[in-house]
Amino acid sequence: MFLFADSGSTKTEWILTSLKGEIIFNKRTIGLNPYNVNEKIIRQTLLELIPKDINLVEIKNVYFYGAGCGNSERSKMLLLALEDCFPVAIVKVYTDILGAARSAWQRQRGIAAILGTGANACAYNGESVYRTVISLGYLLGDEGSGAYLGKKLLKTYFNSKLEYDLSKALRSEYDMEYNNIMNAIYRDKAASAYLASFVPFIHKHKNYASMQWLLKQSFDNFFNRIVKNIPEHSDLPVAFVGSVAYNFQEEILASAKKNRIKVEKFIGDPLKGIVDYHLKL
Repeated sequence: MFLFADSGSTKTEWILTSLKGEIIFNKRTIGLNPYNVNEKIIRQTLLELIPKDINLVEIKNVYFYGAGCGNSERSKMLLLALEDCFPVAIVKVYTDILGAARSAWQRQRGIAAILGTGANACAYNGESVYRTVISLGYLLGDEGSGAYLGKKLLKTYFNSKLEYDLSKALRSEYDMEYNNIMNAIYRDKAASAYLASFVPFIHKHKNYASMQWLLKQSFDNFFNRIVKNIPEHSDLPVAFVGSVAYNFQEEILASAKKNRIKVEKFIGDPLKGIVDYHLKL
């Protein structure tokens, strides 16, 4: 059997398949970004993942693609936990951006862009990533991401720039007490996921003028500060992966047109493409 994972800061999608590619189960767990969760949480999540009627020694390969896995020290913690849980499997841990590229482009060249809780982009040659944009995280970068959108929404709210009824709706759906928000942002390890939790509200109310401005500014910044840092952006098409990209396609396409970027596709389920990539090797 083969086990595949696509992990972000908010959630991890898992698929277990037979050697022939038949799906045995799909599961969703918490995000296993090693910057946000410790080794104990990772191991506990893995222990609860596989049903007891499945023999772990029958899992021959594990392919884990995840946010935060570009740092060798952090990804090693994840690798060791996976190897301990699946003792006979060959375990590979890759970055989420490589997973996005392989899912979207398979054996073709292109630019892969992630807009989920975080944001990133890379140039891909049909097998590996050969150019990336340095990821500055939600504090310094991640323009256009869920965390970035949430951050801009909160700033707009506290600066009293939201429409009256929109501010009222926000208070009715979220805890908008200032001290609680500051604690969630500055003291919680999952601050980026917390900020991204405001994205459903933005999507629900995206036709408001303040939300249109917020989205336009955010996606323009994504193209200008991330995609345009890839020299090939004028030659290669872009494929988007991630929940934010999938839910704001119209706004992203408008920004791409303005910035003269060719967007070819939006991938709603990147793990399916990752599975296809490996099973067709």
